[in-house]
Amino acid sequence: MLTIQKLPVKYFMGVEFFRFAGLKPPGTHEYFACLDVMRVLFDHPDFKSSTPGFYISELTNEDGRNSLRLVYHSIDPTKTQDFIKRFLEENKSSVTLFVSTESRKPQPSAPENEEYRFQSFLSTNTQVFLEVSQSFGIESLRALVFSYRCNCFPQRIPPEAVFEWTFTKHSECFRQLQSASTDKQYWSDLVHYFNGQDFGLHFLVNMSALQDPAYDPKSFKEDWVLR
Repeated sequence: MLTIQKLPVKYFMGVEFFRFAGLKPPGTHEYFACLDVMRVLFDHPDFKSSTPGFYISELTNEDGRNSLRLVYHSIDPTKTQDFIKRFLEENKSSVTLFVSTESRKPQPSAPENEEYRFQSFLSTNTQVFLEVSQSFGIESLRALVFSYRCNCFPQRIPPEAVFEWTFTKHSECFRQLQSASTDKQYWSDLVHYFNGQDFGLHFLVNMSALQDPAYDPKSFKEDWVLR
């Protein structure tokens, strides 16, 4: 079980890309097969103790092929990197690192309020996604995300109207948010425009390996979604 962890004010951020053994790039459905292997890393106590936050996405690298991108927030970068190396060695028949121009070893970070809020949302969003996709089923979750993004969101329907029942039933992490009365912050962040460039919903769509159509500029106004 994943547990919500609050990001520290200061941390080290690193970026790694994963593909199948032999550097075979994952297609859309293979991306989720790769993700299933990565769950071993995410669930391990050694990784969680040094890495209080992370997020994942499907990303096309400079060679025009996809990878599973892992962006992690570490409080002990040596321990985090050592465990990633151990994980890769133990799973070398399944996954390997793809070294990209966007790969980055852990660098110190002390983000300002808006960026800290963004990184915290991304980490929480990933943990909820991982649990719901496993319990509810990845294709069922993808269909729900697609329906919200393409049908409900343009009608200004709030995300909780579509996702809350499913997230509550299938994610212990989300139930922790509810217990802490921070679930409203999660919904707000999902339709928030961070730093004038990053829209929260895009990251749920991307993590679901769905194409994200262009957003109406009105979407970035705080009162765009009706509540």
